Parts: sequence; C-alpha cells; structure tokens
Amino acid sequence: MEPQGIQMENVSVVFDTPAGKMTAVTGVDQHVPHTSFVSIVGPSGCGKSTLLAVVSGLQKASTGQV
Repeated sequence: MEPQGIQMENVSVVFDTPAGKMTAVTGVDQHVPHTSFVSIVGPSGCGKSTLLAVVSGLQKASTGQV
C-alpha cells in the first residue's frame, strides 16, 4: 500500500492557562499528499509550531484528528 500523505480534519488545540483557555489552533482541515512540500507561515504566536507538534504526534489535538 502506498503512503497516503497527511490528512487533518477539524484540528483544534486549546490550552488551559492561569488567565483561562487559550486557542492556539482552530478548525484546520487540510490534506497534504505524499511527496508534497508544504510551508506553514504566519506571525509569531499564531500556532505554527503547535500544529506541527500535533501532526508529529508530540501534542494531542483538543478536537479533530490527524
């Protein structure tokens, strides 16, 4: 079976902080085909590293699945 790539469905990540809940990533739906090259760009603090941590399995998504 050939690899299918990465499929993200409604991925969101919410952190509990002393000031309350903070949403780092919300509602990501994306399919990245096998052998594709993708860049994630955005300003500091927008959730790029958090999304990569979810895709790599280092962080659990609050909702959705990878």
